Amino acid sequence: FKGGWITRHFGQPQQGVHALQMELSNRGYMREPDGKGTPDNWPVPYDAEFAAPIRATLRKILETATSWARV
Repeated sequence: FKGGWITRHFGQPQQGVHALQMELSNRGYMREPDGKGTPDNWPVPYDAEFAAPIRATLRKILETATSWARV
């Protein structure tokens, strides 16, 4: 894992400041075009129905994190 800049830069757990960095593949919320992406077929239009499952998962993660932070 090469990333983590946000968590290292902003997180200060010893001072009670925690950081959460989530990185998502566009496959989780966008339908990829058939074949190779080109200027004619990319970006694809947003599809709320296709994105609904990942939105529900992200909502649960953020609600859990928010609930934990309030303790």
